[in-house]
Amino acid sequence: MPLSRRNRRCAVLMTTCVPFHVYISNESPHFLSSSSSSITSISVVSSNDESGGKGDDRAISVKTYFTHQRKRLNLPLSSDTSVADPLYSEVNIIGKYQFQIGDIINVTIILKDKEGNMLDTGGDDVRIWMKSIDGRYRTSGHVLDHGNGSYTGSLRAFWEGHPVILVSIAWTRQLLSIKDRLRSVNAPYIFTYGFFRKGHLWEVTRCNITKTAEKMCNYTERNGGHPWYCERPKTKLLSCSTLKSHQSVVAGDYHTSVEKLFIKRHPPHQILRRITTSVTGGTFRPLSRISCSELPESYTWRDDFSSGYSSRDNDTTAWYSQYCRYSIQHTVLDYKRCLTNRRLWLYGDSTTRQWFEYISWVLGKEMVVYEKYKPQVAYLSDTNSSIFCGPHEFPFNTGNRWTNATFNKPLKQYLDSIPSYSRDIVVFHVLAHLVNFGPDVFRGHIRRNVKSIKDFMLRVPKAIVVVKGTSTFRRFQRDKFGDMNAMSFDPILKEEFSVIMDRVIFLDFIPMTLAFEVPGLHPNVEVVKVMVHHLMGSVCGRN
Repeated sequence: MPLSRRNRRCAVLMTTCVPFHVYISNESPHFLSSSSSSITSISVVSSNDESGGKGDDRAISVKTYFTHQRKRLNLPLSSDTSVADPLYSEVNIIGKYQFQIGDIINVTIILKDKEGNMLDTGGDDVRIWMKSIDGRYRTSGHVLDHGNGSYTGSLRAFWEGHPVILVSIAWTRQLLSIKDRLRSVNAPYIFTYGFFRKGHLWEVTRCNITKTAEKMCNYTERNGGHPWYCERPKTKLLSCSTLKSHQSVVAGDYHTSVEKLFIKRHPPHQILRRITTSVTGGTFRPLSRISCSELPESYTWRDDFSSGYSSRDNDTTAWYSQYCRYSIQHTVLDYKRCLTNRRLWLYGDSTTRQWFEYISWVLGKEMVVYEKYKPQVAYLSDTNSSIFCGPHEFPFNTGNRWTNATFNKPLKQYLDSIPSYSRDIVVFHVLAHLVNFGPDVFRGHIRRNVKSIKDFMLRVPKAIVVVKGTSTFRRFQRDKFGDMNAMSFDPILKEEFSVIMDRVIFLDFIPMTLAFEVPGLHPNVEVVKVMVHHLMGSVCGRN
């Protein structure tokens, strides 16, 4: 029987439900909840155009076939020993509890299991941040893993009062191992399908970054060299060139029963301690008052570059960097002056689309007729400028509707369209839609895009290129990867961009989003405003 509307599962990251019906064979009635099966192929129920030739793609129904999931690795998750336990772990400030503004606050963190035994290895994702009691001021720090179960967290005191220091185990090494295992056995949480059509004939097949069938349509070249394949339609009249659109659907929860129990007992983002300390006035001033737009690009890639704090006054929140100041105000006039005679390119996922929507709103440009995941442009005729937003290449979760296959273009295709005399600003971000595939796939995408960016900068020397780093967020759902990649993907960005980091600006948002305790992948408008102003403050006025 077809699944009812209320029983359909929502697509990962975009949280919107799949509109086409999925018919399940009697061999496996637990498609959306069982970890023992996975879709291996699909075929159309009918090739008749029931919509009378109007092409209502959303009316398509498909039939699924299943094979037994490959045998999983046995993980040592049945015991609580060697698992960090917040109740028994220790967090202590080193030395005094009384500080002055500008002092570095060091904290020792000893992870212990439920039996009180200190862990003998590192690898847990431990985080530290600090905020005023009323939340008006916020900052975050760095954590050093000593590899033996002990960690050192460091923060700088930026304001007076009695701030609260918070330390958490964001992800235990066991949780990270579970997620890595899921990705290594190629059990994705999302399946993407291709819709082929010619006249009244149509067919739906599965797409992936690897070949999953003997006969595949290879779209790697048009995907900018990033691997992308769809199974070739069985209908002979439907060639590979008849691919019209894509759609994604949740594949299911692939955790074993042991893993589910472990996650229930040891969920991510557990607070270890809340420590109140005291900070009095001091003579500290930021190390430099240089404008952020005058800092060398290579300086922005330093691990401690974005150390700073937030301050909220009269419902207005601002971020103050320790190392530079913004020479631009958050005003329509300043933003327009910065963008005069140039285009701001925002390339990436829905988090960069948030930037596009916010900047367009600030500059008084209402959204045109909006089609999800379609490239968008907002024009500012009075300044001869525009703002562009486009989704990155595949793999990309297209959500709950059939999306035009041409919407997702490789970065190189956009870069090649920019004239050599341009002073455009290009913002690059690839993250959310690649987390299901693991670090190696992410690195491959970054490496190919770095080559495109390098060639672009040689051809367009006056353009400004910006890399938007990853972010942290606290919301967790068992069948999703959460922010486990926040700490592991940024180092990959830094490694791959090292060959051109002297020409590319890096925006590190881990310190900011950690300080703000951002709950989900998509931050609220207050945080988006601070992020956008960090971008504008870093590029406006830069030669």
